[in-house]
Amino acid sequence: MIKIKVPATTANLGPGFDTLGLALSLYNYFTFEKQEHYELNGFLSCYDGKDNLVLKAYQKVFSFLQVEEIPCKISIEQHIPLCGGLGSSATCIVGGVLGAHVMSSFKLTQEQIIELCVTLEGHPDNVLPCLLGGLVSSLKEKKKISYFTFPVHPSLCFTILEPPFSIETKEARKVLPKTYTLEEVIYTIEHLFPLSKALEEGNLEVLSTLMKDVLHEPYRLPLIKQGKEIQTWCREHHLPCVISGSGASMLVLSNSFNELKELPISWKKYELTIDHQGATVL
Repeated sequence: MIKIKVPATTANLGPGFDTLGLALSLYNYFTFEKQEHYELNGFLSCYDGKDNLVLKAYQKVFSFLQVEEIPCKISIEQHIPLCGGLGSSATCIVGGVLGAHVMSSFKLTQEQIIELCVTLEGHPDNVLPCLLGGLVSSLKEKKKISYFTFPVHPSLCFTILEPPFSIETKEARKVLPKTYTLEEVIYTIEHLFPLSKALEEGNLEVLSTLMKDVLHEPYRLPLIKQGKEIQTWCREHHLPCVISGSGASMLVLSNSFNELKELPISWKKYELTIDHQGATVL
């Protein structure tokens, strides 16, 4: 039996729209047990068929390698919320690709693993920190995928606020404009360029300024009931607060989880740290 631990991710971090992602200490676990026929275990009924992302990713590897598939029982132990902006789909893709990689006797290179995961997800901002851990900046130019990793100050705490509702990524994409002004582009560059250095230094006041966005948050925040209220309270207390991925969860940075005790909201809280390992075969 093969067991794989895959971390949640939070993408964008404000102005890093579709380019920045961070792995967090919240995990899904996937097991693969060889048997005569495929079987899915532990998935919601709506994901218990041939369109299951883990299964599709698993089978894609064998197709890519042009070798005979190895049927198996695929099980999930789910801890990452679905449709919450925490990269749950990325964990399924990464888990499926790594499961097949191990089942096929480690036939894939690291570059091929990255290529397959990004192709299946469509963009690298979640799958790369999911695979590698830590803070990752990524870009895809034509077929070439490039990425850069950055240190994060160990004092930073990451709180995910999960509301009692979800927003599908495709719905969050629909509200975005097709074009942006020159001023909006310059604003984004000004805030994004020093962001990785500020995360390395861990200065919350600076981060609270830099982690502001004009490309996606003004359009997505109205979809999140109480989202504006949360963000306003956090910024008044000099705590960076952004939408996690495409939402509906929110991400708050602090030096202590106690700093959020007075936050006037009853959403579920996940008190997390940065994950440095990425996806791991146990």
